[in-house]
Amino acid sequence: MTDAPASPRPKHTRIADKIRAAIDAGDLQPGQRLPSEDELAAEHRVSHVTAARAVALLKVQGYLEGRRGSGVYVQKQLALTHQGLPYTGGDHWGDGNTIWQTTDGQSLDVDCVAAEEVTPPDEVARALRLGESDTVLRHAARFSLGRRPVKYVRTFLPHGLVDAKRTDLHHIVPGDIAVTLKALGQQPSRIYVEGRSQMPSSEDVDLLSIPADRFVLRLYRIAYDAARNPIGVEETTMDAAAYVLAYDYPA
Repeated sequence: MTDAPASPRPKHTRIADKIRAAIDAGDLQPGQRLPSEDELAAEHRVSHVTAARAVALLKVQGYLEGRRGSGVYVQKQLALTHQGLPYTGGDHWGDGNTIWQTTDGQSLDVDCVAAEEVTPPDEVARALRLGESDTVLRHAARFSLGRRPVKYVRTFLPHGLVDAKRTDLHHIVPGDIAVTLKALGQQPSRIYVEGRSQMPSSEDVDLLSIPADRFVLRLYRIAYDAARNPIGVEETTMDAAAYVLAYDYPA
């Protein structure tokens, strides 16, 4: 008995492949308006529902963006590189070089910088070994390329580190917990990094202006002092359609 032949790929994915190929080839340029879903349905001889699914798939993948009341447009492709740079400790920590730095030479705009006292998320409270009633100072910022939000960063700091220097945080842009801690007079001796791909929360969708079914990349970094006490947690959330993670270091 032989296996049945594999089913052909669904129609909406084949339509999405054709549109994606046209974008990659430059036949469809960033900012160019896509034909309406009815026009796509007629062109590919499929139902409106199938055409709509193809468009939705390309939105999730970052190839298209919807503009309210205007239509669907080709979105500029981004490949911002966050490169993991190994540190050996000592003077390397907090010397102004970020561990996750953009290597593409593109400049990101910063907005929504804020510092406020909050109840930490459960995973942050566990990492910082806090009690149920403890609060932290959350230092946050969002980063955009042009008008497109691509990531936001939150640093959670225990009150013992920041109470006397809270105003200093308004002059620091989050993005490298080692730099932030050095500005507060702290010197981390070890940083643990954990990354995962996740479906976005409603807050992620709002802050990054992404479809609700597009994945985000979330990185957690926990800084420890020489006595192995946690002294800060940094959470970086990135639009998965905008970023590439890369590692390049001596073997």
